[in-house]
Amino acid sequence: MAETPVDQITKREFQAYERVRQSGRYNMMANAGLARRDTGLSQETYDAILRHYSALAAKWPEVRDDA
Repeated sequence: MAETPVDQITKREFQAYERVRQSGRYNMMANAGLARRDTGLSQETYDAILRHYSALAAKWPEVRDDA
């Protein structure tokens, strides 16, 4: 499976990831299967967000503040 291109990740997808990340329930890398399930994201999108987290957080800084 190919990773979702970072420019195709939506703000809504990043928000879903960030909500789970900020909940503190999972380590987003070590417990990726459970965390991904809770985000509702595809494996490809989850992996892309994990890999490009800093760039996406810079693109949508309000998501980190609102989650």
